[in-house]
Amino acid sequence: IRPDSGTIEGVPERGVFVFQDNRLLPQLSARDNIRLVLPGYEETRADQLLEALGLTSVSDQAAATLSGGEKRRLALARALAPEPDILYLDEAFRELDEKHESEALALLLDMARDKALVMATHDLTLIDRMKANVLELRK
Repeated sequence: IRPDSGTIEGVPERGVFVFQDNRLLPQLSARDNIRLVLPGYEETRADQLLEALGLTSVSDQAAATLSGGEKRRLALARALAPEPDILYLDEAFRELDEKHESEALALLLDMARDKALVMATHDLTLIDRMKANVLELRK
């Protein structure tokens, strides 16, 4: 969207969404789902994220064959891959067990250290663990 006049400053240019549903390409492998969003279809970055999120063993499997938690971690990996300026997360950690949620949260917080993060969640413990500035929306 372009303003009719003047300028808009301070708005990050590159944003990425993680939706409640994973929006993966089911026929592609886990690795290729990540590589798809990278310049030059880069394999090294994809492999680093697969390893960081415990998905190395399923990297060549089609996304359709992964468990719900594996698909969720793959969706997070794909969102983090292009190093966006702002991340929009809608229930990004649903379907993750406690171990994988903690690992994914640590990776997200590390990679998003100097970036904007907008997250919708009903998990108040997750918000506490993030130690972030929170804006609560109510009806």
